[in-house]
Amino acid sequence: MLIVTSAPGVTGGVRARYQLRETLVSMLAHIVPGREIVLGDVESRIRERRHIEPDTLRVLTRGIHALYQEIAVRRLFGVSA
Repeated sequence: MLIVTSAPGVTGGVRARYQLRETLVSMLAHIVPGREIVLGDVESRIRERRHIEPDTLRVLTRGIHALYQEIAVRRLFGVSA
């Protein structure tokens, strides 16, 4: 599981991310290590419903790639969720 939060404030929903993470951990969900993404000031990063900032796109792409790799490895070794 990949956690991504965004918000108009500069903290990017960090408190919501923390509470979501705690809930998921208590449910024994597998969270991609080191790839929780927090996007602050999100309104300045979006135009016409699309992310326009290259750094934001790069972070999101890396996060999705890490999630894909985690799924592929778990599938390869027969590890269930």
